[in-house]
Amino acid sequence: MSDDKNARLWDVASGKCVSELTHDGAVVKFEVSPDGSRIASVSEEKKVRLWDASSGAAIATLKGASFAVFSAIGTRIATVSDEFTAHLWDGATGREIAPLTGHHELVYAAVFNSDGTRLATASNDNTTRLWDAVSGRLVAVLLGGLSTTFSPDGKRLITATQDGTARLWDSASGRALVMLVGHNLYVTSAAFSVDGKRIVTGSGDKTARIWDASTIPKGNILEVACSLLRLHENPISLLGVTDYPLTFDRPVCITDPPAPEPLRAAEAKAAQ
Repeated sequence: MSDDKNARLWDVASGKCVSELTHDGAVVKFEVSPDGSRIASVSEEKKVRLWDASSGAAIATLKGASFAVFSAIGTRIATVSDEFTAHLWDGATGREIAPLTGHHELVYAAVFNSDGTRLATASNDNTTRLWDAVSGRLVAVLLGGLSTTFSPDGKRLITATQDGTARLWDSASGRALVMLVGHNLYVTSAAFSVDGKRIVTGSGDKTARIWDASTIPKGNILEVACSLLRLHENPISLLGVTDYPLTFDRPVCITDPPAPEPLRAAEAKAAQ
């Protein structure tokens, strides 16, 4: 990526530049298809260019896009524009499959499930739209657009809402499965553990909560007593989950780390 309007393709073995991928503006992002055959580069003039990764040959220009993402099997590309829309494209040829319309505010995220059959677009209008990723057909409109994530097996989808809840949905039908209630303010983000057995939600109430996804649809929350003792100093704006399964022998919460002993001693002295 570069401000000189080029992305460069390099041979890993020799370190030589194979080709230059030229845009009309600075190149700000790029994505590589899962099989390594295609590159999608995004420039500041809101264009995505699709390239053959072997030769560096230009395949297509996908207009009106601020970012692009390949499906897990590489057969589809989703792009998001500044016009409240997303677009679905053929991952091999760059041919447009369908415009994905219906959101009423900015679309800021697009994510495919693990088998490439579903695409979710999230918007500031507090909705997530679930699409058939093969045809571009709308499957369902789901409440919650602050965060949208598929489970590792691709069968469920979790959305974060402004009403302080997270919602779990069936990704095939868009059917509501359960509502996760417990936060006192808007839920900013939600994520699954890599094994799909836990869900983590973060909130403007300065806490994160860990949910036992295996008990759903009961929706039991692991009691996080330590979150009552020490909260984050600011609203949680982004959650990430490690590549390791989340397993716990006792209730756990995610909080700011405890202050070092010397700092705690100094705080206690100052309070006297």
